[in-house]
Amino acid sequence: MDSIPRLNTLGTIRTNKHGETFDGSKKGEDHEQPLSPMARMFHEPDFNFYIICIIGFKTKLRPDVFKENMIHTILKNRRFSSLQVMDKENDSMKWIPTHVNIDDRVTIAELNPNIKLPDKFVENYISNISRSHIERTKPLWDFHILNIKTSEAEGTYTKTPMKGSKGVERRARRFVVRSVRLDDIKLVAGKLSHKVLYNTTILFSNVPGPLEEIMIFGHKVAYIAPSCYGQPNALLIHVVSYMDRVMFVISVDEETIPDPHKLCDDLEESLRNIKASAQTA
Repeated sequence: MDSIPRLNTLGTIRTNKHGETFDGSKKGEDHEQPLSPMARMFHEPDFNFYIICIIGFKTKLRPDVFKENMIHTILKNRRFSSLQVMDKENDSMKWIPTHVNIDDRVTIAELNPNIKLPDKFVENYISNISRSHIERTKPLWDFHILNIKTSEAEGTYTKTPMKGSKGVERRARRFVVRSVRLDDIKLVAGKLSHKVLYNTTILFSNVPGPLEEIMIFGHKVAYIAPSCYGQPNALLIHVVSYMDRVMFVISVDEETIPDPHKLCDDLEESLRNIKASAQTA
């Protein structure tokens, strides 16, 4: 498996002879913001960290509608319309606003309408994203639209064993999504809440997602599945609730966990066993 290219060192922002940035604002004005301690941590040598969010929709996406609305919403956020640059005068990094061409940040995948295994195609597409990196001369985000019907949606966006071997943070990841009923999770949690603290070795918590159906730019959302890659761990599991479903989002290093679908099957089987035990207790 090819490794993910290491990100390039931050360069300085291009300015004209008047010291103006791309959007015409003056360098040195108070729109410049220093990077937070957390943002600076992500520039450490062993970090190659990216956040990815997969959103499924109940209808096909209209790319023109998305791009038009993104200009008036997402691009209003400075973090989505700024560059991280190095200030050589004081040896510190700052956010500096820049002009964003929305067509450069939105990719509309060209798809064969006769794809036989659409779920596998989406899975491979997202995995390939984790092999790439975003150029530091552009804002640190991009957006992919896949108008393809899957089992979950009509359209989609994009030294222990669990720590992984050396270099795991730079290898491609495999992202697998599996949903279960929220009522089953509530039943199990209610029955086992008094015993779980004494019989587990790992705990994780989940902030509940929307209880009602939501829309993004007029498109009804079928599911939300956030995850990460670039971290020095071979396994990462996010649990997100949406309406009456709970989505397990598994990010794995395939050299350590070659069959993430089996892991999803095991999670579902474990939930069924725990539910059956809880109901008979």
